[in-house]
Amino acid sequence: MKETEDDLVVTAELPGVEEKDLDISIAERYLTIKGEKKHESKTKEKDYHVSERSYGSFRRTLPLPYAPAADKIKADFDKGILTINLPKPPELAKAETKIKIGK
Repeated sequence: MKETEDDLVVTAELPGVEEKDLDISIAERYLTIKGEKKHESKTKEKDYHVSERSYGSFRRTLPLPYAPAADKIKADFDKGILTINLPKPPELAKAETKIKIGK
């Protein structure tokens, strides 16, 4: 997770996971990413036969420093990389206070 001036960007590497097997949700100040990895391979040669399957589910819940507006969240999934942009509320994006130095 990284913070920019206007939003938080969450990036997750999910090799072997397909977009249809992902579930992303937000509840108040928590982002949850759930998914399932399904992989099956078969090899047939003259003298042997190999079949491998790997399945697994995962779930990660991340606490957020603010509750983002759900209708402004954007998610993209490309080549196994999930990127979620969580825009800051206007009051946080511009909240800056100058502090005087001195007595």
